[in-house]
Amino acid sequence: MGFEKRTPLWLFMANRPRAGKYYLNGVAQTLYYGHSFEDAPIAADDARETAKRITTVICAARRSMHFANQQDFLKDASFIGAITREKHMDRQLGSNDASAQIELPNELEFCMSGNIGLGWREDVPDRARIITLSYYDEDANSRVFTYPDLHGYVAENRELILSAVYTLLINWREKDCPPGGTFTSFPAWARVVGGVCVAAGLGDPCAPYKNTALGGDAREQAMRELYELAYAKYPNQWIHYRTLWEFVAGQQPEIAYWQGLIEPQHKVNFGKDVRKYHGRWLEGIMMYLKDPDIKNITRTQVRFTCNPGGEEKPKIVRSI
Repeated sequence: MGFEKRTPLWLFMANRPRAGKYYLNGVAQTLYYGHSFEDAPIAADDARETAKRITTVICAARRSMHFANQQDFLKDASFIGAITREKHMDRQLGSNDASAQIELPNELEFCMSGNIGLGWREDVPDRARIITLSYYDEDANSRVFTYPDLHGYVAENRELILSAVYTLLINWREKDCPPGGTFTSFPAWARVVGGVCVAAGLGDPCAPYKNTALGGDAREQAMRELYELAYAKYPNQWIHYRTLWEFVAGQQPEIAYWQGLIEPQHKVNFGKDVRKYHGRWLEGIMMYLKDPDIKNITRTQVRFTCNPGGEEKPKIVRSI
């Protein structure tokens, strides 16, 4: 791949505390770096501070950052951008002239852990691989492990485990390096790591993540629910927009995101979201507006379909 090629965000999610998110990530850290470590979570609305933290870590020649126990909604532009950028841009503290601008190679691997309810901007899943853990018993200390000190076991057997990983690479080479699936934001990672996994019969790590039960973008989850319910009610039928929002208003608590469309602002927000998702596929269903450019969206019609054959290519909806 090359050190400058980007890797996805590793996002460890669990249904409760003490499920082992940090410890599981620490296994990989111990294997590749020799020890486990963690960084403080990203604070809300403090992208400038996040950029400074990333700059400091790169200058310290670290190779990874793990934001542990993330709780605030994940929308930090500096962090989300750093996941895919090969160069990190910042400025030296204490100066504002041109010479203070710095450009650093971004060789960091990012990982994060959080519990159920953690939300994120809609472009985060497209830059992440999500690992989910669940633990249901009451007492987390009642668990019995084959290796109680798994980090210690990995540290003592690093050569053996790394050799096992190396055999996966040899297997890939012997099969003429077949490429993995498509992962648009990380083509080199998809080609190499995806290819290694597929060649070994371990599945495709580039496959889209479907499970939204533990957190994510609340609006997209609501739209997924709307797509499925509306298609079941009005399959491949043109319906008036007013019929759609009356349908949504009656789908409580199944679709609670727009708060029952009680207040005028709720209806305005719903209209903006419908325009935004015009022509989008979710759950194998497409939502299509008959006239997406019409100023008053209540005058258009909507259709949910699994087979949009013969449709025009959806128009680009102007900003509202």
